[in-house]
Amino acid sequence: MSKPMHKWEAARCKMRTDPAAWFRDAPIENRDLDLLNAYPVSFVDYFKGSFLRKVYHMKAREGFKQTEWIVEEDVECKQMIASAGGKLIGFDFPPSDPIDWASMTINVNINAPPGQGFVWGYLSTSPANIRIFKGPDFTCDLHPWDAMILRDCTTNTSGMNDIDRISRRKWDILLMKCCEDFDHPWIVTTVLDAGAFDPLTSHPRINISACGCIFKHYRISDQKDGQSCLS
Repeated sequence: MSKPMHKWEAARCKMRTDPAAWFRDAPIENRDLDLLNAYPVSFVDYFKGSFLRKVYHMKAREGFKQTEWIVEEDVECKQMIASAGGKLIGFDFPPSDPIDWASMTINVNINAPPGQGFVWGYLSTSPANIRIFKGPDFTCDLHPWDAMILRDCTTNTSGMNDIDRISRRKWDILLMKCCEDFDHPWIVTTVLDAGAFDPLTSHPRINISACGCIFKHYRISDQKDGQSCLS
C-alpha cells in the first residue's frame, strides 16, 4: 500500500505536470523545469525543518529589522519582496509606494539528515532572485498552493560554510505554500545545484551591518592575508 503524500508533495507534482498553471504568461526557462524535476539532494531533510524562515531588511537611513515569514505576514512579505525587485506572478495586490531599501536578505532554513556535517543552516538570496507564483484555483478554493522560486542561494551560517560541497555552490530552491503549518507555511520541496560559487570574491566592499548575513564576509583586499570581517 502506497504511503499518502504530504500536501507539499502533491503541490509539487501538480506543478511538475502543469507548470503553465503557475507561470501563466511568464516565461518558463529550462532552468525552471530542471528545478521542478530535480532529484532530492542529500543535505536537505525535506520532511522536517526545511522552510522559508525570515526576511532581514533595512530601509535607507533606518535601523535593521527582521520579519518572520508566517501566515499572518505572508501578504506583507510578498509585497516587501516585490518592492525590492522580486516578481509576483498572478497576484492582484494594489501598487505600493516606492521604498528606498538599503538591504534585504531572504533566509531559507535547511535542516539536515544525520551524517551531513551540520544540523541546520541558512541558504540565502536577494529579492531580485525571487519569483512568487499565485497558485491556480484548482489547487484549493480557500488557500491556493502558491509557489516560490529562489535562485542563486548561498550558505549563510557557519556550519554550512565549512562544508565546501555546499558552500562552494549556488542553489536554486522551489518552495510551496500549503498552510499546514501557520508558523512555517513555505516548505522546501526541491533544491538544485546552480553552479560554482566563490565566497572570497562575491561580497566585495559591502555594508556588512546591513546585509542580514551571519557568515564572514571576505573583502577582495583581504584575500592575500586570508583575513575577514565579521558581520
